[in-house]
Amino acid sequence: MRERFRRLFSVRWGLPLLGLTAAGIALAVWYFRPDPRQAAAEEALQRRDYAGAYTLLQGCLQRRPDDARLQFLAGRTARRAGLYEEAAKHLRACQRIQGETPALTLEHALMRGQRGERQVEPYLQSRVAAGDPDTLLIWEVLIQMYLDDYRLFEARDCLDRYLERRPDDVVALLGRGHIWELLQHYPEAVRDYQRAVRAEPENDRARLRLAGALQITGPPQEAAEQFEWLRSHRPDDPVVRLGLARAWRQLGRLDEARQLLDDLLSDDARHVGALTERGRLALEEREPQRAAVWLRRAVELAPHNREALYNLSRCLQLTGPDAEARDCQTRFERADADLKSLAQLTKEVLRSPRDTTLRCKVGVILLNNGEEQEGVRWLQRVLREAPSYRPAHQALADYYQRSGNSERATDHRRMAEGAPPDSP
Repeated sequence: MRERFRRLFSVRWGLPLLGLTAAGIALAVWYFRPDPRQAAAEEALQRRDYAGAYTLLQGCLQRRPDDARLQFLAGRTARRAGLYEEAAKHLRACQRIQGETPALTLEHALMRGQRGERQVEPYLQSRVAAGDPDTLLIWEVLIQMYLDDYRLFEARDCLDRYLERRPDDVVALLGRGHIWELLQHYPEAVRDYQRAVRAEPENDRARLRLAGALQITGPPQEAAEQFEWLRSHRPDDPVVRLGLARAWRQLGRLDEARQLLDDLLSDDARHVGALTERGRLALEEREPQRAAVWLRRAVELAPHNREALYNLSRCLQLTGPDAEARDCQTRFERADADLKSLAQLTKEVLRSPRDTTLRCKVGVILLNNGEEQEGVRWLQRVLREAPSYRPAHQALADYYQRSGNSERATDHRRMAEGAPPDSP
């Protein structure tokens, strides 16, 4: 009887239990098998394709939502992509799974720093000083913080140390080259851009930076070679076409430069750079009256463009009328004086990066000379450090009024007068 019962049990229950065990094993194999999307995400991270990597990690988390490491990686990747709400969500999930850790504390500080909270800077610097394994990631955030504050020497020092560890990192080389340009050390910028091109010969961005710097330092033949390479890859890019036309003019290839500029203006008759270059080319061909036609258009579109004003002034001195020539010369001298003031002010900002008065003056000069996006950015930096600084609010109020944005103009005017803006 006992034997019969044992056989019955094994038939009725053993097979279902065996099936459940097999299903459990299959589920475990499915759950723990390597996910090719995670490997693809890590490759995307190596390329700094943070948005693409984050999309892949979201797919991984659909299968393994309770994986703390995946949640952390997704949060860090979203933060580097600038997706702060998504980053916070993943970091909360990670904390719920495993509790607070030093890595989570650091990641929260990195997100705060990346969002412009300067209070975390001492903590981030202390982690670097302690030899944190995530030092490269910390430097990325510190570098951006320093650039936002125009603390160029500190940003350059971080990039120097970053490049000691990763000497062929193209993004770091381009970043340091950009700082050299801001400091007007163009030969050093050329060297960094050349290193970037050697590291990634197919990198269009590196080639364009190198071509632009070579157009300042020379020789023009090397600039032309870079622009010609770029044109073969980006034939319709107006920046590339204009740069190549300038290089050809400098080399005396005037017919080719003229044709390229005419084609560019045929596609975009309001391209200020092409209009200015076309006028300059006509001047070199001793056709000042024809040059004045293009240069007048450029000045109409960009009244503060120093190069266009200078070349139009040259034309009018040859062709007249005298009153227009004097007016144009006065406007050029004013723009030139503003440029010199801007150069001096930025040098002073380097020495006193927290001086709101200096930074506000830079923003105002930029706004008054047509560099609107950059001028607004400088004034917003001032208000981030000193939210009630009236001259910055007044400058932004005037700018938005001129731009037709009366609502924002009113908000800044009220803040300049000491009243809070209307609630949205």
